[in-house]
Amino acid sequence: MAGGRPFLVWLYLPAGELIRRLESRRAARDEGKLRDPAAFAKSVLRPPVVEHIAVDATAEPAGQLRDILRSTA
Repeated sequence: MAGGRPFLVWLYLPAGELIRRLESRRAARDEGKLRDPAAFAKSVLRPPVVEHIAVDATAEPAGQLRDILRSTA
């Protein structure tokens, strides 16, 4: 047995950034999401219902990692 404690990392985005990324991606699979972007963002930007570490997805990867390590120390 290796030991340790598992944890969930939730990368969150502000609604405006999520929509900007979907629009810039221009993927056919996002057309339905962009018909009502506010409703879509509201439906997917809820935090998990289980214990988690929230990390800003707009931060640089090094900053994200620092936040995760700080939260697990």
